[in-house]
Amino acid sequence: MAVLGGIKNMFSRKEKSKDFNPLNTTWIMDKMNLCNEEDEKALKPVPLVGHLASRAQMVIMLGVMIFASLLFAVVAFLSFNNAGRYAEMRAISTEMQMLSQRLSRGMSQALLGYGEGFEVMENSSTRFGANLAALRSRTGFLMEVPEQLETISQIWDRTFSPDANRLSIQSLIDQKGNLLSLSERINLANSSDALLNILARDFMQLATTRMSARDQVHAAQLPFLISQMSRYTNSLLSGESYNPEWVPQLLLSVDHFNRLVTAFKSGDATLGVAPLSDPDLLRLFGRIVENSKAYEQLKDLVHKNNAGLVNARIASLAILRDADLLLDETTQLAAFYEQNTSSWVSTVSELVLAAIAFGALYLLVRVFNQEAVRRRVQSESEN
Repeated sequence: MAVLGGIKNMFSRKEKSKDFNPLNTTWIMDKMNLCNEEDEKALKPVPLVGHLASRAQMVIMLGVMIFASLLFAVVAFLSFNNAGRYAEMRAISTEMQMLSQRLSRGMSQALLGYGEGFEVMENSSTRFGANLAALRSRTGFLMEVPEQLETISQIWDRTFSPDANRLSIQSLIDQKGNLLSLSERINLANSSDALLNILARDFMQLATTRMSARDQVHAAQLPFLISQMSRYTNSLLSGESYNPEWVPQLLLSVDHFNRLVTAFKSGDATLGVAPLSDPDLLRLFGRIVENSKAYEQLKDLVHKNNAGLVNARIASLAILRDADLLLDETTQLAAFYEQNTSSWVSTVSELVLAAIAFGALYLLVRVFNQEAVRRRVQSESEN
């Protein structure tokens, strides 16, 4: 009997061990508790739109992500386009620096009557105006308009843009023919000046033996008047500019010379000069008259066009002043475009839009996970 009781007790313990294992129960409960904590974390509402239905949250997040992505693409395209524009505008402003220097140099040469100077000045003016218009038209969205560009526009409109109501570079260009003729007449007078002085001195020396004492006094005035005309003629374009203050002296000296020439040719009772009759004196006198024609032509040119030439000089002073200002402003403008080839505004905008798009994608995935966890939990609770 004792043996049978021991066997019965042995089998009873085995059945109890098979039906109940406290370690296995504890492990299962721990796993269930862990899943519950993860589910609670996954089911935490997303910011701002967590109170809405899951489908509405998904639509909003998807819409925000698509909108931010499209806007990012647009801003990136505009940024790339603006970078190209800034590089092109920097090249244009660099060329404008060179053109402002050529404007000043061409103006100085043009005022002295050099045709090449007019060509340089007109070409530089045309190209500068075209470049300025190009810079104005190329300024677009997300592109900062520099102060230097506005200043250059004001200077250009003030001095270089043609306007019938004020002096401008066109006032100088309009006097091209007169300045070229003026330079030509001055060069012609200078080329004959040495011979004219020699003839006048020979005439004065010959007069000492073949003219009366009174006529000798007037003959001695010829070298002096010729010297005066030569000095005043060269003073007209001294200092690389037209100098109208010498015009009255030039006109007066030429008039005195012409009056004396007329007196020797036809006689003048007022001056007490008898007409020339000696063949040698007449020969010298004829050569003096022939070589002094350049002064008479110069006198007529200056007398008729002095007002226009004065306007050209005033315009040239404004051009010289503003060309230096244009050089300074275009230098600063080129530096501005160099610094803004990569715009910080577009860079910040791209970073913000990229962050919004990735944030919306993250929240969209999170809402999907919430919906999946919610359905699983609901299914488990029903089963």
